[in-house]
Amino acid sequence: MTSKRAGRISVHGVAVGVIALLFSMAPRAAADDGGCRGSQDSAAVADAIAAAETQCDCAGAQSNDSFVGCVADVARQRARAHLLPKACRQRVQNCACKGGDCEPEANRVQCCVPQENGDQNENDDSNNNGNSPAENRQPGKHHRHAIHQAHADGITPLRHAGGGDNGDEQGDHGDHGAAQCRLVTADKCTREGGINVGTGTCDPNPCAGATTTTTLVTPTTTSSTVAPTTTSTAIATTTSTTVLATTTSTIPGTTTSTVPATTTSTVVGSTTTSSTLPATTTSTVAATTTTSSVTTTTIAACNCCTGTGLLTFTTGTPQVGLGGCGDVVDDSGTSLLALDCGGLYFGGAGVGVPLPSVIPDMGSSITKISSCDAATGDLALSATTNTDTGSNRNCTAAGVTNPEYPGKPGCLFGPPLPIPNANSPATSTCVINRVSTSASGSGNCTDGSISVLNLPLLSDLYLTGPTDGLVPCPRCAGTPTTCTAGPNAGQPCTPADSASLGGAYPTSHDCPPATAAFIGSLPIPFALTTGSQSESSTDLSAQPFVFCGFCGQQFSPSFQGPPAVPCTADAQCTTSPFTKCRQRTSGAFGQGPARTITEVGTPAGVCLSDGATHTSTLVSTFCIPPAFNATVDAAADLPGPGAVALPGNSQFIP
Repeated sequence: MTSKRAGRISVHGVAVGVIALLFSMAPRAAADDGGCRGSQDSAAVADAIAAAETQCDCAGAQSNDSFVGCVADVARQRARAHLLPKACRQRVQNCACKGGDCEPEANRVQCCVPQENGDQNENDDSNNNGNSPAENRQPGKHHRHAIHQAHADGITPLRHAGGGDNGDEQGDHGDHGAAQCRLVTADKCTREGGINVGTGTCDPNPCAGATTTTTLVTPTTTSSTVAPTTTSTAIATTTSTTVLATTTSTIPGTTTSTVPATTTSTVVGSTTTSSTLPATTTSTVAATTTTSSVTTTTIAACNCCTGTGLLTFTTGTPQVGLGGCGDVVDDSGTSLLALDCGGLYFGGAGVGVPLPSVIPDMGSSITKISSCDAATGDLALSATTNTDTGSNRNCTAAGVTNPEYPGKPGCLFGPPLPIPNANSPATSTCVINRVSTSASGSGNCTDGSISVLNLPLLSDLYLTGPTDGLVPCPRCAGTPTTCTAGPNAGQPCTPADSASLGGAYPTSHDCPPATAAFIGSLPIPFALTTGSQSESSTDLSAQPFVFCGFCGQQFSPSFQGPPAVPCTADAQCTTSPFTKCRQRTSGAFGQGPARTITEVGTPAGVCLSDGATHTSTLVSTFCIPPAFNATVDAAADLPGPGAVALPGNSQFIP
């Protein structure tokens, strides 16, 4: 598998807001060993707290849990990127906790969590700042120590609005090896895989001695066959029985389920009977002549060479959360992250936006079959204009006028792409993708494959988060459907994707974002294929695990441009002070030691000339330059790598 950095994108259809990417690399932190007490450790903690202040919106958080969770994510990401010693993660998180118990007593429940499910980085005695296990079990003790230590090291603790310096989560009641009780919110109990046993206290431990047992009875198959005789009947019977699978949990709040599933099938074979009559001395045999006719049906060869053919690709339903379209691996080949079909990924290890962003369905892109070979099925693909397709929203040529976005030409690629940032709603963006260079590529009619479809895009970024929060693109909703925001608010519209994709959908180009929110355009070298694409990182002088280098400063997330200057080595960066080839943060998609990104597509696997729709998946990996907007670049961790997989349907139009 090979990868092309500059021009990768076969877009047949979809709002691959791939680009959407909207959204630093500090000096490498001290080694991840020992305690968290040295001056380097204190500096790493201070940097992590500063990063958390940027990425986590304290005042806008829905609850203290969500705020503390955001800070914990920042600490975890920086630890993975080797920017923060693992032993210091708890100090960063403790400094984010507000006073009291981090949540009103009335809002917390008893949560039983099996000991092995606990977060070792949070509960392990080695990470308790020198306190004994007993001390850390005392409500507030651990947090007060962390705050005191932070002040001693010259670090200003983070606090949720209205917080003090008292208290911490209560928990870790019960013996190690059994289920432990923690007093947390019901939502947090669910996220940690625990069982909510209602309100109360953890002393005495209501979870002590609880165990979980799962029993599965293996299915059995029995078959018997009676052999045929000269005059015989053969009966073959196959019986399959799946015995009950029962799961029983003895932790308070027990759930027991039993699912019987029995399948029995009987197949009766053919019966053959034969007999021989004795011959007589005198016999007469009548001759018979039989004539049979054979009808031959000729199936037309696979042929897309009509001279006027078009090939269209329409994005389907995203399969987020299932993986299946690729992965990110480290140096040993161990998978760090499974990549979802229908998901857009971007940024390095420090990305502050929850990934993946969901690619809208129902987005179509149409290309011409400019030449073809009937014998081999090979196709040459070229761009269509709005005259060819009847719309500027599904063609694939540059320079086409867009009345929805004056002064921004190029066929639109997919519906508007919302990039909500739950960690910091004010940094949410709306992305409008349009074609910057007319499409070109190749494929095959016989198996429905796309070798490559080069479709460079410009991703127009609209920073609408400050006013619209987690719904960054105006929605087309209601009965009848009208635009909910933007310059066309209240005007009739037609949804361009499905409402089932989430709270930020459906979107429509009938409802463009506010012009005043536009902050710039990112060039995306989109090259799509039904095969596979991969990108590997290199270790450079400024940082290791670099997938997408751009000329910048060594110790600051500041890059040459605009326009940005791509590079693969320091020698290519000759303009001071931008003399180092680097990303904003090393790694990919929140994974620090990422070595290889791979996306795997799927061809239709059948002849396309029947004119029917056939399932296929287009993929691309690419590099995203900096937006030169401090808010967007910090949240999306740009410049950095990008990857997308577009499940959908291909169709030949004669």
